[in-house]
Amino acid sequence: MLDLIKKTPSVKQAELVEQTGKSVRSIKRIIDSLKQKQYIRRVNGKLEVLV
Repeated sequence: MLDLIKKTPSVKQAELVEQTGKSVRSIKRIIDSLKQKQYIRRVNGKLEVLV
């Protein structure tokens, strides 16, 4: 997931669903978890990887 976000910071959840085969709910849960762990953050509508 982090690699996909690094390649395309403006990636949409629907695109992550297509690329990973996971459900929208799973993608949201993963993104929330990564934010909570401070691995990513949202800046100007784009996700930024911090690790």
